[in-house]
Amino acid sequence: AVLNANRGFSFQLIFLNAPVTSTYDLGGPVENLRQAYYCKRVSKGWAFICSPGPWTAYIEKPDRTVEKLRTYDEKPSLSALSKEVREESFKRYAIFNDRYAPGFGGRI
Repeated sequence: AVLNANRGFSFQLIFLNAPVTSTYDLGGPVENLRQAYYCKRVSKGWAFICSPGPWTAYIEKPDRTVEKLRTYDEKPSLSALSKEVREESFKRYAIFNDRYAPGFGGRI
């Protein structure tokens, strides 16, 4: 993160499980802060980034494995990424990818 650019210096700052990165979206509320590693559970999958790489959406399959669904050049909104993963999951697996219902995903 570039901090205090007006003074002509920059440095990297590492947050581990810090509340500064907790919001109901992808990433944190600090404008010029980008997480080095970020993994967030979304409906039927995961949002992930490993900097300097792209944001990636993963879909959970009924056998508990994950598959890369899509990468994003720009940070997507949480709602857009979640909707895309959820719709693709339903398209591929219908109700058989529900991890909370016995017999419909084999997880419970």
